[in-house]
Amino acid sequence: MLDHEVRLHFPTRCRCGEPLPEGPRSALSEAVRHLSEWFGGVSIVRAQGGWDLPDKRPASGAAAPIEAPVTDRIEASASVRALKEHRVALQRLAVRIADEMSQDAVALAIDGDMAFYDRADPSAPCVHRRAAAQALPSAAPPRPRPARTGLERMKALQAALDGLRSLDVVRKVFVELLGYDRRDEALPWLGWPGSARAGLAEPPRLVAGAASGFPVVYLRLADNRLYRVAERQAIEQIVKDRAGDSAGLFVVSNAAGDAWELVNVKRDPAGARGRVLRRMPIGRGDGARTATERLWRVNLDGRESLPAPDVHRLHDEAFDVEAVTREFFREYSRVFEQVEETVENVRGDKRLFAQTLLNRLMFVHFVARKGWLRYKGSADYLAALWRGRAGHTGFYNGHLRQLFFAALNNPQAQNLNRHNRALHALVGDVPYLNGGLFEEGPQDAQGEVVPDEALDLIINGLFGRFNFTVMESTPLDEEVAVDPEMLGMVFERLVTGRHESGSYYTPKPIVSFMCREALKGYLRNRCPHESEEALAAFVDRHDPAGIRNGEAVLDSLRNVTVCDPACGSGAYLLGMLHELMDLRACLFAARSLDPVQAYDRKLEIIQRNLYGVDLDPFAVNVARLRLWLSLAVEFDGVTPEPLPNLDFKIEEGDSLLAPDPQRGDEPDMYRQAMIDDFEAKKRDYADPRWTGNKPALKKE
Repeated sequence: MLDHEVRLHFPTRCRCGEPLPEGPRSALSEAVRHLSEWFGGVSIVRAQGGWDLPDKRPASGAAAPIEAPVTDRIEASASVRALKEHRVALQRLAVRIADEMSQDAVALAIDGDMAFYDRADPSAPCVHRRAAAQALPSAAPPRPRPARTGLERMKALQAALDGLRSLDVVRKVFVELLGYDRRDEALPWLGWPGSARAGLAEPPRLVAGAASGFPVVYLRLADNRLYRVAERQAIEQIVKDRAGDSAGLFVVSNAAGDAWELVNVKRDPAGARGRVLRRMPIGRGDGARTATERLWRVNLDGRESLPAPDVHRLHDEAFDVEAVTREFFREYSRVFEQVEETVENVRGDKRLFAQTLLNRLMFVHFVARKGWLRYKGSADYLAALWRGRAGHTGFYNGHLRQLFFAALNNPQAQNLNRHNRALHALVGDVPYLNGGLFEEGPQDAQGEVVPDEALDLIINGLFGRFNFTVMESTPLDEEVAVDPEMLGMVFERLVTGRHESGSYYTPKPIVSFMCREALKGYLRNRCPHESEEALAAFVDRHDPAGIRNGEAVLDSLRNVTVCDPACGSGAYLLGMLHELMDLRACLFAARSLDPVQAYDRKLEIIQRNLYGVDLDPFAVNVARLRLWLSLAVEFDGVTPEPLPNLDFKIEEGDSLLAPDPQRGDEPDMYRQAMIDDFEAKKRDYADPRWTGNKPALKKE
């Protein structure tokens, strides 16, 4: 049984108003051949009246044609199976015909539902103007480019990635420098769900590809931020449309074209929770060495005949986050050891001082990605500050001490940089952040010597080589860059003797699983009216459809107490933070519960729900740093709020041998009053919006 009616509409006039010549009209024969093969037979109908484009212009050419418009229409009847099998090819055929016939769009109607398929290049001249241009005397043919050595091409690749601002540069990267074939074809998207189309500013475009069929696809998002949700919806739809073919590589930009990234699609190794999208930031002028080194691994020059699965394997290896982690660890280890050796006159533990210095600088470098710190207009803050250093005092004493202890934090607990011209000249535009990381401690007493050579190693040797991102990866979204989670891996491999202390870094999927299992057990006890199946669907799949009392579940989540008695670098604390954030966000999306900003929600979870203890002061430092960075990433605005003090949230201590804080005594009203007073002061100290004297409060 033939269930569907398919019609392709062709104008007989060019969009300039002239009749179409026979050359472009040959596209009609191609369409007849394809529809005959796909659906078993066609008929051609010539009709008066034409049809209008979505903007109401006549599709047959001039705005006011002299003759009544005429269109050719190819009609076919298709079975359900044949239409399903060839629908995507039919849409691609419509785009190709619009290109060859130089039309604004070709209309395709299925069962009377008409859709318009635009030509690939909206700025291309019509066939008549193109023919006139080709008739002009041609210029001398371009001289062939001299062959480039591998090193020259790598330098050209890094320069192109550094200055990436347009799709032409993307084509240069893949076609000229990496050996891919040039492509230029709009991909069909009219059958997509409205939410997927709304995330893009224009149809996705095939811009390059391997000879074997591996595609490079460009996505221009509708927003000026690189929203992960919009990316995922578009990529999932394209992968679905390709129906088993290689997913390819995606080049994604924001609407303005000033933020770019590459996205690799990989199946979730666990197999159950969807595709893993691995992103590599490019075009920001910083950390291009990482992108250059990784992209060079997918160079097809000399191996153009590789099958598509092998090309995809090259891309999977190039986007391997573990490989970047290993490279970063090697470089971090080298820099850390040299800094520890060269610092002098340090009070106390040199190793702890070196780690604190690296943590402070790394935090500054991470949050500079948010655009909060600038020096003489440059957002590449530390590199710009280094270039503008006052050489006679040394960089640490001349700039960094003022940055740490006067600008980012100070005893006055306020932004001194706004009104102090001398301070502003030394450190540039810097917000007051508080947080404890930049509190001046005993090891910071003036007199320590940090050579410029050591700081050059950190700022230019370490930070200048790698991409940094404040976004922590999740099981289904990874970034091929140094993210705060890598600090935990560095702690496990470098700062501790793993076999001596028993410190092992737990992989993210295991952390996520254990956090979800703990939450399911907690909610079963706190919400006995909810079924186990409904709670499991809510926690595992973020599906609250079976939850009877959303308010009670939200109240339980807001009042949970999570304590990791051996928190290490904070893997479980960060894992639980992500799980609680996702669950509360899903209750808001489904039932409009918990209507607060993501920043306020995360701040509340850190202040009310999370606690950690560890014997190792290095681990405590890293765990606090990761929580601060996780909070900083959520703030949307020009001037960030001060960070919470975490001294009494993540503490150094012995969970096994320390005295029992409850002592097992009988109730003691005086002691309970002291505990209540202590808890109230801890809350005030941790609250970044509390305006009292925090140094005095800490001593109490």
